[in-house]
Amino acid sequence: MERSFKILSLLILVLIMATGCTDKTNPTGNNWSGIRPLSFTDENSFDLGFSYRTQVSVKGDETNLLCGDFNGIEAVAVMHFSSLPDSFAIPNTRSYADSTWLQLTVIRKRAAFSGPTELTLYKLDQFWKENAAQDVLDANMTQIGVPFQLPDSISTSGTDIKIPIPISVINGLNAADQDSISIAVKCSPGSYAEIRSRSTGRGPLLRFKYRAINTDGVVATTDSEYSSRAVKDSYRTPAYDSDFVADEWYIQNLYPWRMFVRWVDNWNLFKDQNGVTLSEARRKQVTINKAELVFFVADNPYYGSGINYSLLADRVESDSVTAPMVIQPGQLTAGTLSTTTFVKGDSIVVDITAQMQGFVNGKKTNRGLVIRSGQEMQNYGYLRLEHFQTAPAGRKPKLRVTYTAPWL
Repeated sequence: MERSFKILSLLILVLIMATGCTDKTNPTGNNWSGIRPLSFTDENSFDLGFSYRTQVSVKGDETNLLCGDFNGIEAVAVMHFSSLPDSFAIPNTRSYADSTWLQLTVIRKRAAFSGPTELTLYKLDQFWKENAAQDVLDANMTQIGVPFQLPDSISTSGTDIKIPIPISVINGLNAADQDSISIAVKCSPGSYAEIRSRSTGRGPLLRFKYRAINTDGVVATTDSEYSSRAVKDSYRTPAYDSDFVADEWYIQNLYPWRMFVRWVDNWNLFKDQNGVTLSEARRKQVTINKAELVFFVADNPYYGSGINYSLLADRVESDSVTAPMVIQPGQLTAGTLSTTTFVKGDSIVVDITAQMQGFVNGKKTNRGLVIRSGQEMQNYGYLRLEHFQTAPAGRKPKLRVTYTAPWL
């Protein structure tokens, strides 16, 4: 029995050695096929590319509140604070004035060439919804205090700023028997600021010290403090029209621009280990290890050090996309895997491995891809990319594919 057990153990060990010791450079996962991944780069097969601006609404759950008057677009941040004290008074002294403020966490700003970035507060006297902030009207705003100048330097993790609010504004709420306040924030011309929203846990914070007043009208001799984050926040932008432009590629997050990219399938690029072009049947058995679109950056005013971009590829399902146009959501299958990384040198990449696998296997038809940002309506990100029609030598877009040919 013992001898039989030793023999069985030896056989199991041999089997493990034969099947488990995989060559790590061989993505087929075995050590007897001798197959190695192959690669090609194609920059000559692109045949249609354009950009289009599409309608995307502010939902009210964005991670950032946009506040700016930049590139012809005004964005106004709005926030609402509730559950103010029932009856109170704030003494009109320097100590209380210094303790009455709105705190915002600014993560990014851009100043106008002619001066600093300034934020101005307004008391907003109207009801509004987070997903319908476009209904907020300037006619219902009353300026609070004086413009506040942002610091020259903003931390990559966010800088907390405290904008003073006049004591008279808070006392006025109590006098009017109001237990809440909405505040709008505007930015100086030519500038913008990106502010953390309440969905991040670091949203707008209203704080002030006060003296409570009891039902007999007696003012307390000790201070109480109101400190509360906004219960809702959003931002307003003007309505805009969809648009498109031929032979140019843009990615923009506010008033989103997306890119259409199409290339002609060149199946002759798929070869076996001996350099022989794969038959259609064999090509459909190919495994795509990695497929990427590589674009060279023509203009990048936003994605600098420490700021990553996020791009997704949507598969076009309609045969009607044959010329520049505004592509509707119903014509697309949305991509779910984003490429989130930094601009490296002067190029960016978009992972299209899943889409390319479908094209190669013949299960999906290559009608082109729409490249869109995963940060739409979240920030002021913008990229202009070299188009295949006009790019100088060495800067043309590329389709880069690594694959494993079938070996059985």
